[in-house]
Amino acid sequence: GLVGVGAATAATGYAGINIPAGIYVGDEVRDIKAAHKAGVHMAGVTWGFNSRQSLAELEPRWLLSKPGDLAGLMPQKLS
Repeated sequence: GLVGVGAATAATGYAGINIPAGIYVGDEVRDIKAAHKAGVHMAGVTWGFNSRQSLAELEPRWLLSKPGDLAGLMPQKLS
C-alpha cells in the first residue's frame, strides 16, 4: 500500500479522484492509519502483511478476505 497520508492524498489527487469518493486498499496497519488521517474510505485486505486481527482492531470500513471481494465494493455508493 501507499505509505503515509501525504502519499495517499497525492495519489488520489494525481489520479483525479475526489478523496471522499476513493477507496484506499492496503494490507498493513500503517495503511489503515494513513487512510484514516487522509479521510479516505479504507478497505483492509487480509491476504497480505498484517493479520486479520491487527487490521480489524483499527476498524477499516471494509475488511476483505480474498481479492475477488474488491469487485463487490465498486458499485456501492461510498458516501
